[in-house]
Amino acid sequence: MGIEAIYLLSFVAGVVYALVGGVMAGVLGGHGHNAGLVGHDLHHGMGHSADALHADTEGEVQLSPISPVTITMFGTSFGGVGLIATHALALPALFSLPIALLSGLIIAGVAFYAFSKLFQATESSSEAHVTELVGLEAEVITPIPLQGLGEIAYVARGTRFTAPARSEDGKPHLAPSTVLIARITHNIFCVREPAVPNRMLATVLFTDIVGSTEQAAALGDRRWRDLIETHHSAVRRELTRFQGREIDTAGDGFLAIFDQPVQAIHCACAISDAVRQLGIEIRAGLHTGECEAVGDKMRGIAVHIGARVAALAASGEILLSGTVKDLVAGAGIRFEDRGRHVLKGIPGEWRLFAVTRGDAPGRRSWH
Repeated sequence: MGIEAIYLLSFVAGVVYALVGGVMAGVLGGHGHNAGLVGHDLHHGMGHSADALHADTEGEVQLSPISPVTITMFGTSFGGVGLIATHALALPALFSLPIALLSGLIIAGVAFYAFSKLFQATESSSEAHVTELVGLEAEVITPIPLQGLGEIAYVARGTRFTAPARSEDGKPHLAPSTVLIARITHNIFCVREPAVPNRMLATVLFTDIVGSTEQAAALGDRRWRDLIETHHSAVRRELTRFQGREIDTAGDGFLAIFDQPVQAIHCACAISDAVRQLGIEIRAGLHTGECEAVGDKMRGIAVHIGARVAALAASGEILLSGTVKDLVAGAGIRFEDRGRHVLKGIPGEWRLFAVTRGDAPGRRSWH
């Protein structure tokens, strides 16, 4: 076989390999379960096979110097430059061969460097995407056995993806069911059962300063900030006194929870008394129901009901739902019926009651 035949064979083989690799990447990588969100699917989508990747001593995936990309670039450039040298330049094999070899090595080296940089950039981006997915809920669409793989579907950035998955908690997961993505290893999603929500029965208390915008405008920023700090200290002092737990503070309002509704009512009255001495009037709303603890926050319909009740309270009023009133029957607290109300976003009508001023045990008169 002559040197020209070797050049031609090398060039044709390189071109054919590149075309076949591109088509296979489109067929296999294009539909990828989670291409674009987990790094290795991106790499396969560019035409890299599993052999093109290797792990270093720390387990980091890297592009191999003998990947199909570099081999293709070398073969195509070696053959192409060799054909140009022998036909267009009429160089003998003694000169064309080293020129073709050197050209192939240079072009393959440049291609390897460029793809390595692209690979690293994609890896870094993929790590961020993986971080976004961990902790996400997913739906089991193919049962996941104790040993072996199943398939999950999850939604990320508004798009639904599917991915292979294995059990992380040593339990089989049937389809359909909800699981939590615990970690992702080599494009395999390790999943477990979602944690059982920490639900508790609690009385929620919302407080809010009446006319805060007008007061802030009248006092100015510095004096208003000082007043708010004094207000917050007074509220927290009463929360501690009545064994309440502060959950959130938004501007001039507080959300707190109590184990006992009587404590919550007494605390609301005490807060109103304390901040009135500062020239502040508050409104307060209470409701008792099941809440879901999410970290340091509280969620659930009971929290929403408490907020809606507080929004309906008048200046200086402690307003509560009928649920709270029924729970404190016999505690010596008197109420005024405020009638039935529709709470925004809450089904049905809710009967509300206001604490009669001066009748909360242990509290001085507000008159």
